[in-house]
Amino acid sequence: MYLAMIGVMLAACSDSGEEASSTTSSSGGNNFGSDKEFLEQTGTELVNSFNSSDFNNFEAIRRVLENGDYYEGSDVERHLDEVYNFRQALNEYGDTKYYKRTLVLANFNGNYYLQNGKWRYQASNGLKCTFNDANGQQVVATVNHSGPYKTVYLFDESSRHYEYYPSYTYWREETQILVSIPQSVVVTVTQGGRTILESTTTVDLTNVVEGAKYDLSRNNLNVTSKTVVNGIYTIDVSQAKYTANGESKVQFSISNATKTLITGTAKGSTQLTNDEVTAIRNVDAKLDILGRVQLLVTCNDGKALADRIEEIQDFRYDETTYKQALQRVNILYSTTMSYNNNATVMGKLTLEPFDEQYRSYQWNYNTNRGEYVTRSRWESKPVITFTSDNSSYSLEEYFTETRFQTVYENFKSLVESVARNFTDERIYW
Repeated sequence: MYLAMIGVMLAACSDSGEEASSTTSSSGGNNFGSDKEFLEQTGTELVNSFNSSDFNNFEAIRRVLENGDYYEGSDVERHLDEVYNFRQALNEYGDTKYYKRTLVLANFNGNYYLQNGKWRYQASNGLKCTFNDANGQQVVATVNHSGPYKTVYLFDESSRHYEYYPSYTYWREETQILVSIPQSVVVTVTQGGRTILESTTTVDLTNVVEGAKYDLSRNNLNVTSKTVVNGIYTIDVSQAKYTANGESKVQFSISNATKTLITGTAKGSTQLTNDEVTAIRNVDAKLDILGRVQLLVTCNDGKALADRIEEIQDFRYDETTYKQALQRVNILYSTTMSYNNNATVMGKLTLEPFDEQYRSYQWNYNTNRGEYVTRSRWESKPVITFTSDNSSYSLEEYFTETRFQTVYENFKSLVESVARNFTDERIYW
């Protein structure tokens, strides 16, 4: 819910498939003084709070795990296939066969280890994975679960099967997918005897109904999770609570060894079914960056907001109607920015109309040949208005790579350096 609301406020609502360019920019003054300086300092501090070398130890692990030759024909591949493909027949009649598949964490128990270039499996209590990384350091990953389990029926899986020999026949398979949820799961990974990852997830099973289909209109769910990487970076989801026909909440933080970097909270009254969102009301969300910049979002009717954002796409070739529809969107929410947890509003975010020019191919009957012509349509983009001088800019116009060059370059360098430890694919900006 939190990410969806922030995304609605900060992302443009266009779905253009053609190449387009903006011909209208937001108007305003020249806000490149104190606000720009403060935001640039905040961005620089945030990027510098992550040290790319803190993740270098994962590169040696990645090089081993991504080797597909180690998996082909291995004991692990066969065992995981057996675990996943295990199905219990409910009954069979006619041309339809009925099964149920229950996914249970305990079924994945065993000792998985790399030996002579192949993954091996050995039955044992608990889940353990052991191998040497590319530098020869032993890596040990363990998964432990505790407390009771409750099995929940999630959904049905349907498929058709055909046989052409010795005669043409076909049948349907209907499979119930169930998952057994443990109360607590703890994941630990060590490298050369040093703990590089710890993750604990706890599920409140009080309101989980055993054996019943999970129903968003009736069932509640409350989960907490805390993950620590290399003893330095912590992602703490201290609350992720969904309450059917009640108030749902989420609260998380990201920190390094010395300070809290980002915190986020959101709450709202939710009414959902397994098929649709019927209502999201009284949404209140906050994103805090380093205690320096705060974004606050409020929305009384999230369902109406989503519907009206979708509606405006129908009017993008009619300037007057499009702008009127966008006004109906903007009255449904408020997104403000403040500094240093001060109540003073330093900026406001809204969706504003922009005239977009795009090239379209059409047939010219006068010349009897096709040609590209320039057309116009209206799109919405997020715009920030600074209260210090009432200047306004589209986000893409204000936060440019040229204007915030140092932040952009440091951020790209950080991402590329960290990514190399987890993938050898190139990042295209």
